[in-house]
Amino acid sequence: MLLSIGAGTGEDEVPPRSPIGEASPHRADDVSLAVCESQAPPRATRRAGTRSFGLAGLTSQFYAPRREGTSASASLRAMPGFTAVHIEDIEEFTDGRCPWRPVRHHLGIQGFGVTAWLGAAAGDPIINEYDEDSEPAEELFIVVSGRAIFTLEGQEVDATRGTLVFTTQGTRRTAVAAEPATTILVVDGMPGKAYDASGWELWAPLRPLYDDGQHAELRARLEHLIAANPQYPMLVYNLACSESLSGHTADAIDHLRRAVDASEKFREDARKDSDFDPIRDEPSFKALIVE
Repeated sequence: MLLSIGAGTGEDEVPPRSPIGEASPHRADDVSLAVCESQAPPRATRRAGTRSFGLAGLTSQFYAPRREGTSASASLRAMPGFTAVHIEDIEEFTDGRCPWRPVRHHLGIQGFGVTAWLGAAAGDPIINEYDEDSEPAEELFIVVSGRAIFTLEGQEVDATRGTLVFTTQGTRRTAVAAEPATTILVVDGMPGKAYDASGWELWAPLRPLYDDGQHAELRARLEHLIAANPQYPMLVYNLACSESLSGHTADAIDHLRRAVDASEKFREDARKDSDFDPIRDEPSFKALIVE
């Protein structure tokens, strides 16, 4: 199973503080985003485009509604060459750990990763250590509301609203909310490597279903997401994994073939992915992974 969750997972200790900057006089709800459309191509990483506003097929179990009194049409302006939207009007998602707003997917950004990570209460983790499936990247953290305590290579930094924190690849970093309603915008990319918009933002809320073995529900949700977001072959690969684990052999091989046709990397992934052990001896699977 492939997974890529922007800011990683895990926890760390909190040493002595080093304050940076003063609080901005601007209100937190004045923070908005305005981005130009990117012409760069799509990125794919271990499991978790065309523009898609909202995540089709996910219920309120996985996301929170927009701010009261607002709507997508009222808060988002899509014009040739640019889109403008208030950050709080991007739907909130969670996988049961750190909640986030999928900025990159919401705006259809292809050239770089950008996600808003949230801490509702003081002490809530916002940025976790990289997990085993995350690929370290260069990251720029922007505190857009509230206040956060970063731990960077063992050193604590008190980051008020407006603080920028940049980390190079592999830097050990975590952050927790020091005030309620803290939001950290994270922009990430790999030096010398084209960004591949994998669609992890859509997969991550479904990961608990995979972990709990709820494959019927998982397959139904993935089929809906794939129909609405065909630009993400990772979702098709993950569907093949679920089908393999739940005895749907023919469907698993068909969806794996679709994923491989979209990106050759999935052929190599399938060779070593234990999710395909139930169908590994199938002649059609063997033929597919050696082509």
